[in-house]
Amino acid sequence: MKISSLLILLFCSTALSAAEKITFDRPLKPGQHFECRIQTDQSARYSFRLPGNPDPVIKLETFRAEFRGYVSILKVNRAGNPTSMKIRADRLSGLLDGRSISLNLPANAEVMADLSAIPARFHYNGRELSRNETRIFRLLFHPALENRLSDLTGTTRELPAPGSSWRPELSGFQKTLADRKIELKPAAMKAGITYYGKDTQGKRRCQKFGMLIETAGLPDYDFRFQAYFWLAPQGPPVKLVRNVTEVVRRVLRSSQAFAAGTQVELISEDHTEQWMLPVSALPAPAKKKSPASGEWDSLLR
Repeated sequence: MKISSLLILLFCSTALSAAEKITFDRPLKPGQHFECRIQTDQSARYSFRLPGNPDPVIKLETFRAEFRGYVSILKVNRAGNPTSMKIRADRLSGLLDGRSISLNLPANAEVMADLSAIPARFHYNGRELSRNETRIFRLLFHPALENRLSDLTGTTRELPAPGSSWRPELSGFQKTLADRKIELKPAAMKAGITYYGKDTQGKRRCQKFGMLIETAGLPDYDFRFQAYFWLAPQGPPVKLVRNVTEVVRRVLRSSQAFAAGTQVELISEDHTEQWMLPVSALPAPAKKKSPASGEWDSLLR
């Protein structure tokens, strides 16, 4: 075999065997636009057990919100998370404890979101949204965080074989809990990131990943975070599915004799699905109320 042929063969073999890499650090930038859909179901169950009373007092709240429209990124923080957005709500609805929430926004309303504030603030035509409208938007759009996906996954990684897993970096997650007065050591958490292989979402070729973080056998705190996300070659996750359950147990210490020793348990649950499709510019609002067929249909099947 000629030397030149041998070199070509070796080069091709090296290229074919080179592992494919993926970048998880994907900061958003001002001027980007996305077609967006978000569906979220959340609940909070409060249980109060007074000393000497075996029957707890229970309060349950449930929330549901659905959004379809467009978002324009106006400002971002150092982590690349949006602190200011323009949101065009082509479709918006919400339920509180099974009852429809009254909304006075017109169709295709453009809402300005200040996500640098805690809690987030929303304005339409220069006025702050009503209480019900604000509640819906806060379920859908959260204050900007100073951390990012790559803090858990690493910035860049060679794609392993489908089904392979690795442990995420949990220091940032621990700090978030510590800010809430919840101290957890790494040994108290089980965690893993799994690569599921190639998949297609909305005619876009993606890589599918899953993430699981959960506590193990703690008496006062239980947490389970499970997420699946689909990454195209560029941009934020095309699709994100998140399931979160958190259980916090406390015993009240109070100078009030009737309250001291009361056992409190809060169970919070969150199921959210989100789609983000990049667009070059915001299209004109559709005249029809029913969604047009096309990429969304293939994405949501």
